[in-house]
Amino acid sequence: MIRPKIIAIPALVALMAFEPACSKDQPKEPSGDASPQVGVAKHEPPASNQDRNRAARLVAEARELAANHAYQAAKAKYARAAKLDPNNLEARSGLDIVIVDKAAAQEAARKVKHGKDLAFVGQKIAAWQEFHDASILDPNNAKAAEYAADMGLEIRRYQDSMDYFAKVLERDPQSLKAMINGSLAAYRAGDYGRCLEFLSDMNFITAKARKDPRLSKNLGEIWFMRGIAAREKDLMPDAIASLEKAVRHQPDSTRFQAYLAGSYLESGEFKLAIEAFKKLLEMDSNYPHAHFNLARAYDRSGDLKRAISHYRESLKRDKTQWLACMHMGRCYERLGGNDNLVEALSSLEEALRLNPLSHESMHSMQRVLRKLGRPDEAKLWGERYNKVRQLAQDQEEQLRALSKKIRKNPKDIQARLQALRIHEKFHHVKDAMREIRGLLNVDPYNREGLKRMAALLLVEKKFQDAYFEARKLIDVAPDDSAGWSLAATSLASLQRMDEATLYAEQAWDLNNEDVTALRILLSAWQKLPERAADVRRLMPIYKRLEAKERAELERLQAEERARKESLLKMDDEK
Repeated sequence: MIRPKIIAIPALVALMAFEPACSKDQPKEPSGDASPQVGVAKHEPPASNQDRNRAARLVAEARELAANHAYQAAKAKYARAAKLDPNNLEARSGLDIVIVDKAAAQEAARKVKHGKDLAFVGQKIAAWQEFHDASILDPNNAKAAEYAADMGLEIRRYQDSMDYFAKVLERDPQSLKAMINGSLAAYRAGDYGRCLEFLSDMNFITAKARKDPRLSKNLGEIWFMRGIAAREKDLMPDAIASLEKAVRHQPDSTRFQAYLAGSYLESGEFKLAIEAFKKLLEMDSNYPHAHFNLARAYDRSGDLKRAISHYRESLKRDKTQWLACMHMGRCYERLGGNDNLVEALSSLEEALRLNPLSHESMHSMQRVLRKLGRPDEAKLWGERYNKVRQLAQDQEEQLRALSKKIRKNPKDIQARLQALRIHEKFHHVKDAMREIRGLLNVDPYNREGLKRMAALLLVEKKFQDAYFEARKLIDVAPDDSAGWSLAATSLASLQRMDEATLYAEQAWDLNNEDVTALRILLSAWQKLPERAADVRRLMPIYKRLEAKERAELERLQAEERARKESLLKMDDEK
């Protein structure tokens, strides 16, 4: 029986978000007091008390008219009110009302209500679509746009949400919800510059938190977001200050402690890094990579014996850490003496077994062999190092040139795609993800970017996120089978086979060479007697496509092996 490759994982916990504004019993978000200068082009002379009162009455009447979708009459009253009292912010904002047909406005209101019902039962994408459509039908329906932005945080429509919250802050620079949710959207999208912009007034947010227990509870997460964003933008003093505040607010968070310790290490504060990593290990002795990073702190501060001890502890927990082997070998080399050099050689051999193309390990191996009096072997490792290092330098030069082009023109999509292909070729997963995020932040609906993002999320086993990205791809390119196939794969991995089958059918209709879609269909239909004829008809096609897929995979693996063998072959072996 054909089975889809399905892996179930627990749902990922979201970083931090206020509850969606579209839930049934949603309390209102604190928005702060509006700045008195918002929307006022220049200081107007104060209106008389009589004019202010008349303007207030007109605004109340206009508000009622707008609520009943009588936008033309409402706009006229707002205009009269603004003339009487130019400093009345609501009157001035009413001048921006868009005249919309009443039937369209009523349909938008219906969609908002329906969207709230959908959100309540967990149909997030359908809810977002209703809110989004409503905001287009009636641009005056503030709730439609707000709910769409809130739901966008849940279904990875981050750029749309960022744009909405940025516009809110233009109108009301003290909108607390816009600051927090806008920064969250930017953080999740990897747009760390915009994240810092949204969190530029932390004094205001901190002051509000003193009066708002709900906000106070999440203040540590907000400082953490700001710290990571600053770190990603190479603003290390700002990053450390923010992460220290995050730890003060939530001293029991191992995640906060780990990132603070890592930031100390990255900025060269080795004493602080050592203390921070020790505290982290007291909190959780098995925290991933804590022993390795503590070893690095000892290593870089010159305490080589303690560094070796913690490299060994790290390898006890994960024997595949070639970097731990390499750095431990270098520590033994620096300690000197024949016994330590023998230990260094053993560690470096293990590092190269785990990662045969590590030119850093090759260089260290060359030095150690020379010190052990084995010059011929050292020479061979030197030749191998030079060959692999040259490849790395060529790759780095290409990436530097592309990075320069991207800095000059952030919207240079081709340069971004070229950089992405280099990272993919050399299996640089983190760099590839960073490149895809950068691409989608400047072109949110780029087809290649969406395809690669969904595929990479599948590799990382983030199946729900992969599904959301695939749905965006379907919206952009409904005639491209890739979006449907990626969605089907994501849903199958989530054990949602009924939904997966529907997407797989659409993918197969669009592309009769899509072996992944066919695999999902056959896996589902083999259990249904009424689809037995379809299974018999499609099985020969599946076997042909599977053989073709297997042959292509073997070809790629052979090319990769040949590339590695060519790089590792010594000159005298040619």
